[in-house]
Order: sequence, then structure tokens, then C-alpha cells
Amino acid sequence: MSVLDNEIQLCQLYCEFYAKIKKTISVEEKFDLGITEITQAILMRMSIYYLNHELNKAVLKKGKLQSASDFFVETVLYYLHKVLKDKYTVFSEKTLAKGFVPDISIWKDDKCIAIIECKTQLGYNRSGYLFQHQERKCLLRKIYPEAKAYLLVMTNMNWGKNKGFSQQDRLECPKELFSLCKVWPSNFELDNIVPNIQDKLEDLLIDLLS
Repeated sequence: MSVLDNEIQLCQLYCEFYAKIKKTISVEEKFDLGITEITQAILMRMSIYYLNHELNKAVLKKGKLQSASDFFVETVLYYLHKVLKDKYTVFSEKTLAKGFVPDISIWKDDKCIAIIECKTQLGYNRSGYLFQHQERKCLLRKIYPEAKAYLLVMTNMNWGKNKGFSQQDRLECPKELFSLCKVWPSNFELDNIVPNIQDKLEDLLIDLLS
């Protein structure tokens, strides 16, 4: 097999993956926000992402993993589109004001209903995330006074001794702070995700839709 033959096969696999996403995003499904199916699905996809990139890192002798932040945003977007498509329009990196481009914004016609800032973890900013969240919320409310602001984090890991949002932070920003997983997504069995869930994305959606 030639180099180009091999690359053609790899490219076909990528095309099949993205074609599947395009096809399934419009499939009609029933969502029960009282359970954790959506949260489990997101963590499952992130787990596979990390496991595959760990293998890629080993094969290519890379010193560190490829950033997962964009993939996390895309995965959350996928499910937001599916759940909210009959009520809201969901965008990523849509400019609300000069220098203010949330990871995700949710709209009803020309009115922003909510923004979601997505982080894989908060290790490097464990002491500044709450101030940044409050700052984003303040800026948002100046433009859309009734809009909601959420901070969605993939995992509690790498936050130091607190291991996630403190009770004080949650009291200060009720129903705004969500951390999905207690461990790295690659560190649980795919058929046993529930015990590793910290916060449910379903609860964010319930608050958003209320």
C-alpha cells in the first residue's frame, strides 16, 4: 500500500465520523432530563477522545496531549442542538460585544437567552475562575438583562485540594456552576460512568428551560 492509499483510508474514516455526526444531530430522540443519559454520553465521548489521544501520544512520541477544549465544546454543542432545537438556536463563538465571544450562546430569535463557558478543568485558574465568571455575567447582563450565564467544567481533577467548586462558590452563584466528572474521563469504565458523575448537564438544561 502506498502512502497516498493509506492516507485515503484514514481520510475516509474521518469523513465517516463527521458524516455520522451530521446525520445523527437531526435524529428525533426523547430526552429525560430527570436522569443522566446526556451527561453520560458526553463523558463517554470525552473518554474515547482521551484514550485515543493517549495512544496517539505514545505512537508519535509526543510530550503532551492535544488540547481537548475544542472537542469538549463541540461535544456539548452536539447535545444542546439536539435537546434545544425546537425552542432555541445554539451558536459557538458568536460575538455578543467587542471582545466578548462566549464558547456557547443560546438564542431565541435575536435575543440571547444564555451563555455557557466550557472548560476541561480549572487547574491553572483555580483561584480566578469565579471572578471571571462574575465578570462575564455582568457584561452579559448589560446587553441582555435577563440572560443566564453558566460555567461548565468537564472534570474536578487538577483543582488542588478542593477538588471542584466549593460550597461557598455554589451559594454565591446558584445553579450556574457545573462540574460533570469526579475523575478524568479516561479513568472509568464506559459501562460504569454514573458513580463518577459530579453534576448533571441535565440540571443545567432544566434551569435553562425554566
